[in-house]
Amino acid sequence: MEAKEFIKTELSFFINKFKNSKLQYQYDSDSLVHFVEIIKCDKYDSEEYIQWEDDVYDRFVSAFPNKNICFVSGKDPVRVVFPEEIFIGDEY
Repeated sequence: MEAKEFIKTELSFFINKFKNSKLQYQYDSDSLVHFVEIIKCDKYDSEEYIQWEDDVYDRFVSAFPNKNICFVSGKDPVRVVFPEEIFIGDEY
């Protein structure tokens, strides 16, 4: 499985778990970073979300040690400008 496929699969699982969410994904080939922007998630500051992010990050780094992933939100100065894919939950 390639890094992009891994991330897109995990984000699909995410919106099925957090149905009121919206996410954007972009790979920046200049910085070699996979960006996931959390546009909306009511549970963003919850332990459940933090555990999900930690788990995905750990598995990503383990599977792709030469790749980088970065999770950002609307509070961060870094944003996804040109999303490759947008994930929207059923209750968004």
